[in-house]
Amino acid sequence: MHEFLNSSGGTKLTRVLVWLVAVAVLFMAVKTINEFRKGAYIGRDVASQNTITVSGEGEILIKPDIATFTFSVTEEGKTVGEAQKKATEKTNKAMDFLEKSDVDEKKDTKTISYNINPKYEYYYQPQIMAPCSINYCPPTTIKEPKIIGYEVSQTIEVKVRKLEDAGDLLTGIGDMGVQNVGSLQFKIEDEEKVKREAQEKAIGIAKEKAEKLADQLGVSLVRIVNFSEGGNYPIYYDKVANMSTEAYGRGGDAIAPSIPSGENQVISNVTITYEIR
Repeated sequence: MHEFLNSSGGTKLTRVLVWLVAVAVLFMAVKTINEFRKGAYIGRDVASQNTITVSGEGEILIKPDIATFTFSVTEEGKTVGEAQKKATEKTNKAMDFLEKSDVDEKKDTKTISYNINPKYEYYYQPQIMAPCSINYCPPTTIKEPKIIGYEVSQTIEVKVRKLEDAGDLLTGIGDMGVQNVGSLQFKIEDEEKVKREAQEKAIGIAKEKAEKLADQLGVSLVRIVNFSEGGNYPIYYDKVANMSTEAYGRGGDAIAPSIPSGENQVISNVTITYEIR
């Protein structure tokens, strides 16, 4: 082996290996430098004189396809069990009515709050007041509050798929003797789909503006260097109905309200910055 390395053939092979290593090192060095150069531009804005910024607004008007409203059941009892029993009976009565009105209890009703709270009695303990001195007057003793019962409250949200039935449902639920029937809102069930449609419309308008402006300026659009979006939210033109058990629903003589659903507006505002040359 030693003799081979000392031979002319071994010398040539060594030179070739050294040359290959040198080329590989040079290649890696050039590649590393290029990567650093690319990284130097990350996060940097393109010079302002080489960009144009345009905006677009996409608006979608669509009729709502669902409505929601809420109602509450609140009952009292000397014990938690007694209060729960009363509340459950009234809630079941309301849910039976909804089921008979073609509302899917499993899919379209949900409890949004359920609370059990003790009811206290607060009072003062009478006592013979001791005479006050010049700088001090004895306070009146206060008894510890006493629990005299419990209150159970449950609030349920109902989704209405047949919008024409919304008024009848509000009236019927009011006749069940529940509390706080209301907060009726007309919504779009697949809201994300409508938001995407509004966004696509806004982007199309912005692109059209950019192409027209570039043509007028005699420049070319190179690439998008910045994009932002705002206002992608629905505006509900809904009617809010609220009914209390004291003034509505008891006695069975209430007239179902006529509640127009109108249209909902979904808006997307986008801003796009293009590099130009």
